[in-house]
Amino acid sequence: MSEIGIQDTNEIKFQMAPKTGLSILVAVAFIGLIEWLLPSRLTLILNIVLPVLAGAALLCIHFRFKNWKFGFLKPFLILLCCGSLIIVLGKQFLYHYPGGPFYVFIAVDLIVGLIVAGFAAVKFGLMEDKKKETVIVIFFVALLFASLLTDAYAKHFNYLFDSNEPVEYTTDIIKKRKEETYHRGKNRTIYHLDFRVKGKKYSVQVNESEYEKYEIGDSYTIELREGAFKKPFVLLK
Repeated sequence: MSEIGIQDTNEIKFQMAPKTGLSILVAVAFIGLIEWLLPSRLTLILNIVLPVLAGAALLCIHFRFKNWKFGFLKPFLILLCCGSLIIVLGKQFLYHYPGGPFYVFIAVDLIVGLIVAGFAAVKFGLMEDKKKETVIVIFFVALLFASLLTDAYAKHFNYLFDSNEPVEYTTDIIKKRKEETYHRGKNRTIYHLDFRVKGKKYSVQVNESEYEKYEIGDSYTIELREGAFKKPFVLLK
């Protein structure tokens, strides 16, 4: 590349930097205001819908308005889409399934993940004549992201479309458990309380203070929700 070409490229990047910085600030402020001002259920719905709307707007800009200059709008929409998806992924941990994992969710996650990963590997790998190693990376990254996102959406829909009123159950604790894990170079202890509701054994994850507060045989009250997909869960506060 000639010196003039390098200079022009650097000049374009320099001119785009302030707009990109402004896009980041506006996107972060927008998502932050949504989380701060609106009720938790409404913010969840918005964060589910926003990636779809932002993605549709980006596709429209890409295919219909190629010659238009959207210096501020495109980075803003990309950041809005990514930020909302991160929140959607993070909020799935608000649900605790005392009866154990929902294997139907896992099966659907893998099926959707494999479909998306296969499409991504063909579209962005094989059709672009990428190296074999690159195609494999694209496949597994797409599989991981699509599976995690599908799992998050399934859990959110199980909560959002649940029309049943939550039911409080008071039962006796039958067991207390500590689970030692190693994560990111640090030891972590996870605390569980086990109990039975309607003859079924459940386990709920609690913090250390709540774990120490209760003993085996003590009464414990939970608010159990049936779930739209008939998978009972506890909504953690």
